[in-house]
Amino acid sequence: MKPEAKILCPNAYLGLEPIALSVINKEWDILVVEPQKEALFAAIRRVEALDLEGRIRFEASPLAQWQEQGFDAALTSLTPNLLEPQEQEAYFQAIFSRLKPGGRLTLVGIFEDPAALAAWKEAQPQLTAEIELLLKLAALARNHTAASRTAWPRCGRG
Repeated sequence: MKPEAKILCPNAYLGLEPIALSVINKEWDILVVEPQKEALFAAIRRVEALDLEGRIRFEASPLAQWQEQGFDAALTSLTPNLLEPQEQEAYFQAIFSRLKPGGRLTLVGIFEDPAALAAWKEAQPQLTAEIELLLKLAALARNHTAASRTAWPRCGRG
């Protein structure tokens, strides 16, 4: 990705995704669009505590109502899978409509936390087999890539 990339982080509940991105490249223009004010303020506090507030922009808005376009990439956690099926399509359409042609969407799943994994499985019982497969693939990736501690499933566009 180019050094001055513009990256969208919708619903970055705890601010972990934009924090990770801002550490990877300080030149990236990172925008968090979060509809829940409490979650937004929690993310802002976390970013401020790490002295990264100059690298990340925040907007309190539902993604569907935010109009900024032209993003090179979008990064979102697995929270979309907690939406109803009809809401999932609208959520991803809202993301894709904001990406430049050839822009990338990356779905992030962090399965290191057993409680988060259990909650995810409970919310999506029909996807248990897929989750188990992802965990096996993540374990294989960790065994073959010493530098990586977390496997991130990715979904590309373009």
